[in-house]
Amino acid sequence: MKNNIRIFAIDDSPFKFSDKETYAVGVICRIPTYIEGVNIFSVDVDGNDSTEKIIEVVNQSRFKENIKAIIINGVALAGFNVVDIASIYTKTNIPVVTVSRKIPDMPNIKETLGKKFTDWIDKWYLIEKNEIHILERGTHKLSYSYIGIEKKNAELLIEKSIYKGNYPEALRIAHIIASAIKKGESKGKA
Repeated sequence: MKNNIRIFAIDDSPFKFSDKETYAVGVICRIPTYIEGVNIFSVDVDGNDSTEKIIEVVNQSRFKENIKAIIINGVALAGFNVVDIASIYTKTNIPVVTVSRKIPDMPNIKETLGKKFTDWIDKWYLIEKNEIHILERGTHKLSYSYIGIEKKNAELLIEKSIYKGNYPEALRIAHIIASAIKKGESKGKA
C-alpha cells in the first residue's frame, strides 16, 4: 500500500434519541493527516438512510476517483442507522472499513435491536454479516470489519491512518468537526 493514499473517513455528530436527525461528517484525507476536504450531510437518528447517504456523498465527491478507501467510525451512524458496507462497496467501487475503539457485545446489540425496532432483523443482518476482527496495538484493541480489500491491507490501512494515539486520525478529525457542528465546540473521543 502506497503512502499518502486518499481516504474518506466518516463519523456522526452527538445526538439525542429524541432528535429526528443528526449530522455526519466525511473527511477526505491523505493519510495520515493531510486534510483535503470535508463533507457534511444529515442522517436519521435510528433510521435506515445512512448507507444511501454515504453512497450519494462519496459518488458526488470531486475526490471520488482518487479515494482508495472509505473508513467509518463503527457499523452504524446516529444510533442504529446501520451501514451496509457491502452495498457501499458495490455502489462506489471503493473498499470500506469500519473501525471501533470497542469490541462489540453482539448478544446485547441483538437484544437492544429486538426491543427497540420492528425491523430489527434487517438491522441485525447488516451487523452480523460483517465478520469482526481485532487489531491489537500494544494494550489497545480496535475492532474492525472490511469489504473490497484484503485483511492484511485493511490492517495496514488502519495502521497507516494513525498519527498519534491509537485511532485513525481522519476519523478523529471527523469526530471533532461533527461534535463542534452540533455543540459549538468539540468534545469526547471518536
